[in-house]
Amino acid sequence: ENAAYYTAAGTFYVAPIGSLDEDPVPWRQVAGLEDQVRQVAIHGDHLYLLSFKDAPRSKVLRCSLQEPDLESAETVWPESEAIVEDIVAARDGLYLENVEAGASRLYRIDHATLRAEAIVLPPDESAYLQVGDVLHDGVLFKASAWTQSPALMAYRPGQKRPTDTGLMAPVAVDMSGIEVLRVDVPSHD
Repeated sequence: ENAAYYTAAGTFYVAPIGSLDEDPVPWRQVAGLEDQVRQVAIHGDHLYLLSFKDAPRSKVLRCSLQEPDLESAETVWPESEAIVEDIVAARDGLYLENVEAGASRLYRIDHATLRAEAIVLPPDESAYLQVGDVLHDGVLFKASAWTQSPALMAYRPGQKRPTDTGLMAPVAVDMSGIEVLRVDVPSHD
């Protein structure tokens, strides 16, 4: 098992969890400022990196944790019109939060096959990753929409839809008379 450490300067280090009480801790740099990495996630011997290098809208890379080489890292989520905001590793896969036309959507990438799948959400709902860990399948996320109370949702692989955990109390406001109309317009960039 390894631990990830991030500095404000955009440099990422890893060290074995068992060595964290050593003095000094044997941190090993896996990404520097020049790599334009915003976030890392670890699963087994794989290091996932959310990178903006040569991808202004971001991409997700994967390389060996034991011998990280970002130049030869495989792209598991290429740059697209969407922007990857967050990544979380769970036992079953890597979860991504993407901003697509203003709404946040979730995807799961299977660690073994690298097959990506969308997590089904209502069209007017956004999702924000909250918690996932490499010891358990699935992820917790906050679901939010203009006309409904936010909810903490749980997703497990194999489920058709996420389930409400019931851990967030509903907002005591009647939103039944509110209508949302989503309109996409072209921008100048």
